Amino acid sequence: MDVQISRAQMLMGYRMGTLALEILGIDYDRGGIVVDEYLRTNVPHIWAVGDVRKGTFHLAQPAGFEARHVTRMALTGELHPLNETIVPFLIGTTPAFAGVGLTEKQAQEDGLHYFVHWQNASEICPVANVKGE
Repeated sequence: MDVQISRAQMLMGYRMGTLALEILGIDYDRGGIVVDEYLRTNVPHIWAVGDVRKGTFHLAQPAGFEARHVTRMALTGELHPLNETIVPFLIGTTPAFAGVGLTEKQAQEDGLHYFVHWQNASEICPVANVKGE
């Protein structure tokens, strides 16, 4: 199989510029670039992942997952909707916070039986007690 890629671009820590989007006719709004369930923009051969994508966490783990997902689709030609419920995320604070799965709101909307557990950071991390978190 031959694959021709003219350009792949990765930027970190930058505010999204919009001039090229307007020139290319890519739909976006204040929340980011509008994509479908396959992370495609309204321009058929252009995808958007990570921080520039509307409706995503601005975290490295989901962005990397999205990039691998799009790369796989571009290389195989097979389209698969993104399943965000399997993407773990980590917020690198002290103490660190992580998550995976549906949000409570999503579980309610899907009519699922679910369990929510909240843990006070001061109960599990001495640093949080010192800092008053």
